[in-house]
Amino acid sequence: MQESSLNAVRKTYNHLAKIYNFIYGKTLQNGRNALGRSLTFESNMKILEIGVGTGLTLNLYPINSEITGVDISNKMLVRAKQRIQMLGLKNIKLIASDGEHTGLPNDYFDHVVLAYVYSVTPKPEKLIQEAFRVCKPDGHIWILNHFSGMGGWNILEALIEPCSRFLGFKSIFPFDEFVTSKNWNIVSIKRVNAFGLSRLIKIKK
Repeated sequence: MQESSLNAVRKTYNHLAKIYNFIYGKTLQNGRNALGRSLTFESNMKILEIGVGTGLTLNLYPINSEITGVDISNKMLVRAKQRIQMLGLKNIKLIASDGEHTGLPNDYFDHVVLAYVYSVTPKPEKLIQEAFRVCKPDGHIWILNHFSGMGGWNILEALIEPCSRFLGFKSIFPFDEFVTSKNWNIVSIKRVNAFGLSRLIKIKK
């Protein structure tokens, strides 16, 4: 990310940290639960979540996995650490890092999760490239995200677009541009959250 964009995202989520769970917790939990169920039968996996935020997905991963969470906002990571301690979760490492350049090793993780972060990062293509870089050959990248133009939300998406900076995501984020136009090996696409607002996408590297 350019430094100005990097600072803008960090600043936005530092401000949102205290209220993030209230705004985006239950409203988007259906998608997180669907992601967790998809990984239920995995074991001894290395899982990376880029944009781990306050850690609302961490208790949904297989308990015998090695889990790494990356986020650009230190204040969001403080909340995630508190959640880890409160729930007594194990085998979790949190890293303060830019999701587009994590500094993590190549071909290391079995699963790379992008939960509600694809439409947050200033350069989505860089985020995806990073996800593929750190994912093992034959591993999987999971995208859980809202996409515009689906489910009849066009007017609302256009209305809130000017407020995107304060909401922490881009409301205009077309599915065709950011998913179907890519040369990915897509395993599955599921409608999740109320009124099919979001999609859970499984991609094989």
